[in-house]
Amino acid sequence: MKEITKSAEEANNAILTPQDAARDAMSEVADEILELSEAYDGAYICALESFQGQFGLFDEAQANADATVYSAQAAMDSQLEYWNQYGENISYLADKSAESLGITQENYDALMSYVQSGSEEAAGLADSIVYNIENGNSEAVANLANTIGEVSSKQGEIADTTAVWITDYEQKLEDYVQTAEEKIAEMDLTDDAKTSAINTVNAYASAILAQKRFGSFSRKQSGKRSTSCF
Repeated sequence: MKEITKSAEEANNAILTPQDAARDAMSEVADEILELSEAYDGAYICALESFQGQFGLFDEAQANADATVYSAQAAMDSQLEYWNQYGENISYLADKSAESLGITQENYDALMSYVQSGSEEAAGLADSIVYNIENGNSEAVANLANTIGEVSSKQGEIADTTAVWITDYEQKLEDYVQTAEEKIAEMDLTDDAKTSAINTVNAYASAILAQKRFGSFSRKQSGKRSTSCF
């Protein structure tokens, strides 16, 4: 029976390709890599939300809450006017494009994200953007969009650095790759096949790092909010 089992293992190793070897080796640490990536995602989102919350675009307004029928009616009238104007501005801006404003799609998206929240700040900004566009001052809007894009990019860059630091992401991934390489070294493969398998593992690890840099490994730009930070 032992001879049969040994023969079966030898036959399996004989047809094992470098790609199969790499896959089998990486499967040993797949759960750890997934957990590491999820930890990175959580740390990244925490950091980014913290950075984005440091500064408002404008100072927050203080509400006046006089609890009378007349003040309530005035407040509702004001809110109705607010939402009507905001709705008109949103419809107007929805017809605009990055190309029409002379900016990149990324910076256009960053700018428009500010006006889509429905807050007083968003409504005021939307109104000002529409005013400037209609009065031939699209350049001011483009400049604002480009600056917002730079701020968003820098926040993302620092959030990435922070998340890597907190999770020890790159060192741990390197350790997992080393474990996979050790598994490959133990396999009954030719030297060339082992080298090919190890190169495949390293390419896979590089792809994971690249995806992390663009926030696409498990976050997929989902906009999910973290439940606990640091």
